[in-house]
Amino acid sequence: MWSTSHDEAAALLKLNDKDFCEQLTTAFDKKLGEVIQVSQRYHFPLRMRHAKNYVQERIALIGDAAHTIHPLAGQGVNLGLLDAASLVDVMMTALHKRRDFSSLATLRQYERSRKSDNVMMLASVDLLKQLFAQQNALVKNARTAGLSLIDRCSFVKNRLTRYALGNR
Repeated sequence: MWSTSHDEAAALLKLNDKDFCEQLTTAFDKKLGEVIQVSQRYHFPLRMRHAKNYVQERIALIGDAAHTIHPLAGQGVNLGLLDAASLVDVMMTALHKRRDFSSLATLRQYERSRKSDNVMMLASVDLLKQLFAQQNALVKNARTAGLSLIDRCSFVKNRLTRYALGNR
């Protein structure tokens, strides 16, 4: 997946395969080696979306049905897995208490447990996306310095990593 601006994506789609391969090779600083062949290309806008409500009586939305996120750092999968685990936990607790596991009251517990965390992660990833989209030299230098500082500070780096992996 190559994430770029809409204008650049439109221009890339117009290129023949040879020129596209050259652009792709350059964009990845040849870290993938020389790209010599591509399959059919597709373009679709990446949008952050979040459902107003995750649940109704006997219905629960999880993962991409409840929220979509820019594929930066693979957080969409993590959020979906956390949603599923939370829903199972809420349903199992209800079953152990001999309550209706699909009632609105039970499912709202799942919604409350996941919604704020999902909103926080969606906002964080969107902020990172905006930060990395900036081409201003001052912003780029500040971004590089900030990432370098985080990389050297193991406590902060480990906390961020655990959070991204779902260890809240």
